[in-house]
Amino acid sequence: HYGSHLECQYLLATFGISKEFLPLKGNDEADMHRHLTWVDSCLRGNKTDFDANPPAARKSETYLKPTANDVLYIGGYRSDHAGNVHLRNLVSEWSQAYDSGTNEAKRSVVNGIIEEVHRSGGRFLRPVNNDGAESVWAIVPTGEVRSKVPQMFRNLRRKARKKKG
Repeated sequence: HYGSHLECQYLLATFGISKEFLPLKGNDEADMHRHLTWVDSCLRGNKTDFDANPPAARKSETYLKPTANDVLYIGGYRSDHAGNVHLRNLVSEWSQAYDSGTNEAKRSVVNGIIEEVHRSGGRFLRPVNNDGAESVWAIVPTGEVRSKVPQMFRNLRRKARKKKG
C-alpha cells in the first residue's frame, strides 16, 4: 500500500469504507485472528461458516456511507439528495425517448441511465438499519434498480397527466 495507515483509511473512506469496518485493534494494528482461523481451517480441509454461507448467499456485510452522487432509496419518500435529483433529471431528460420506444429501446434507456449514475461516481443505496445516530447503507442489486427506474418514468407520466387534466 501507499502512504501511512491514516492516509489509507482516508482513501478507503472515499469508497464508503469506514474505519469502523476494518479489522483493526485500538492501536491501528491489524487484527488477523479471524483470517488466521479461516486459513487454518482451509489447510485442515474443514468447512468454515464462510464456505457454508458465502458472501453472495448472506446479507451484505459491506456497509457504506453515502456520497453526494449516490441515489438513496428511502422507502417511497422523495429525497432531495443530490444523487436522487440527478437521477430525476436523467429520467425527465430521457422520458420522451422512453415513452415512444420499443421494449428493447426502453431497456436500453434504463441501462443507460444506470450507467450514467455509475459513471458520475454514484451508487444505488438503501438503509440497512436506522438505529443509532447514523444510518448504514448497502448497495441495491442492479436487477432491483432496473425495476425502479421504469417506475420513475411511469410516475413522471402520471404527474404530467395530472398537470394537464
